[in-house]
Amino acid sequence: MREPIRGRPEPSWGRLLGSLIGGIVATIAMSGFQHAWNAASYRMNRNCPDGNFHPLRDRQPVDIDTSKILVNRIADLAGHKLSELVARRSAVVLHYGIGAAGGYAYSLLGNVAFPRSWEKDSLVAGVAFGAGLFLVADLAAVPLMGLPNKGAQSPLGTRLYGVSSRVVYGLTLAETSKVLDELL
Repeated sequence: MREPIRGRPEPSWGRLLGSLIGGIVATIAMSGFQHAWNAASYRMNRNCPDGNFHPLRDRQPVDIDTSKILVNRIADLAGHKLSELVARRSAVVLHYGIGAAGGYAYSLLGNVAFPRSWEKDSLVAGVAFGAGLFLVADLAAVPLMGLPNKGAQSPLGTRLYGVSSRVVYGLTLAETSKVLDELL
């Protein structure tokens, strides 16, 4: 067994499991936030006196929609056509798999880059991780894959929605991982 770097604790299996579970819990929280945002947007638009849709109130795509587009593109590249049911189920698996992987990335970043501050102030760590995830995923990766979000060229409401969603993910991940790390 190798020695941990001085000042950095060796990652434990409990911490790894906690971060994977934390990623899934955070994905559930983020999805709930996205659905609540869209429900509030619908109510605001329905009650809008001028009858027009507004950028901050338009329906935003939930991450499961983006995952479904990606699953269908991968299937097309492989020369397959997925049924609606298979595409939807595959998108759910992909969505939560990416969420779990985000939990693992959070754990690695906390152990390697910022071990003391990550454990000491998990709320700041969660916000920072969520904001960083927004920058990497929404503004870089999604546009590079040619998915609907146009990154920096998207409307302000879409960017606000994206960063808010990722911050909810990061905060939930940080707190869930902290609790599970103590339990495991």
